[in-house]
Amino acid sequence: EAFFRIDTVGWALMEMNELEDSLIQIDAGLKRLSGLDAGNDEIRDLTVWGHALKSKVLLKSGKSDKAEAILGKVIPVPSTPIVRHRVLLVQGDLYLERKKYKEAIRAYEAANQISHAYGGEKTIEAYFNLGIAYVENQQFEKAAAAFEKMLYQKNKANPIELIYYHYGMARLFAKKGDWAYALYSSQEALHLAASWEQSISIRDEAEKFNQFIKNKIQSQK
Repeated sequence: EAFFRIDTVGWALMEMNELEDSLIQIDAGLKRLSGLDAGNDEIRDLTVWGHALKSKVLLKSGKSDKAEAILGKVIPVPSTPIVRHRVLLVQGDLYLERKKYKEAIRAYEAANQISHAYGGEKTIEAYFNLGIAYVENQQFEKAAAAFEKMLYQKNKANPIELIYYHYGMARLFAKKGDWAYALYSSQEALHLAASWEQSISIRDEAEKFNQFIKNKIQSQK
C-alpha cells in the first residue's frame, strides 16, 4: 500500500501537476510506513524515497525551503543505488532551482553514474534537467548530448521524449541567441504537447518560454 501510494499514485499525480493531491498520497504512504520496522532495508528505502519525492513535489510547488529541509534529512541515510540515484536527482533539482548550476551538474552526473552500476535507467527528467544545467552553465555541446540521451530509440522516440527534447533544444538555442531556431523548437514541443491526450507538467513552462521567445523576437524588429 505504501509503495502504491508513494511510487505510483503520488508520482503520477505529480506528473499531472496535481501537486496537492500528490502530497496527500505520499504522506499517506509515509504514515503507513511509520508503524513498520525501520530496520528493514525495503522499508528504509521506501521511506527515504517517499521523503525525497515529497521534497520534489514541494519544490515544484514553489516551497524550496521546505523541500530542502526534508531532503537534508534523508541525504545522509544509507540506501540502495536505485534510491540513491533518485535522491541525487532531487538534490540536483534543488540546486537547479537555486541557480547553482555547477552543483546541479555534479548531482545529476553522480546520479547517472550510480544508475550505470545497475544497468542504467530510462529517465527523461534526469537527462533533461542535466541538459538545462549545462545550458545555463554555457556547456552547449554537453547540453545537446544530454538532450539526445532522452531519445532512447531515435527513430521511434515517443511523444513525451520528443516534447522534452524539443523544449530543451529551445532553451539551448535561446541561450545561444539563435532565436529563430529556439522558436521552431519551442513550437515543435508545444505542438506535440497539444496532441498528447494526457496532461504533462512541462507544458505550462514550455508555453511561457515560447511566449518569451516571441517577445524577444518582436523586440528585435
